[in-house]
Amino acid sequence: MQCGDVRRVLVTWVGRTDLRAPTESEAVGLGPIAQALDAREFDEVFLLSDYAESQVKPYVKWISGRSKARIDLLFREALGTDELRRDLRGGSPMLPARAR
Repeated sequence: MQCGDVRRVLVTWVGRTDLRAPTESEAVGLGPIAQALDAREFDEVFLLSDYAESQVKPYVKWISGRSKARIDLLFREALGTDELRRDLRGGSPMLPARAR
């Protein structure tokens, strides 16, 4: 990336439909995250999850094949609405500095 370029960053929570998409796409479709990655190009994707690592890792492997973006998985307990807003606005200390 050159100086002055705008980074395209997606910060999103992994939901149940996302986790079902790799094996149940006929029933649930691709899921919101895969749809976003198909529709736009991102430089980095930060996936926030409160699901068990064993549930999310296969999804990350699947979604990584759909995008050239660097994909980071960050585990976090479920949040209330105010905390979620803060996280998605980049004000959370749990997000790496490059995501803020």
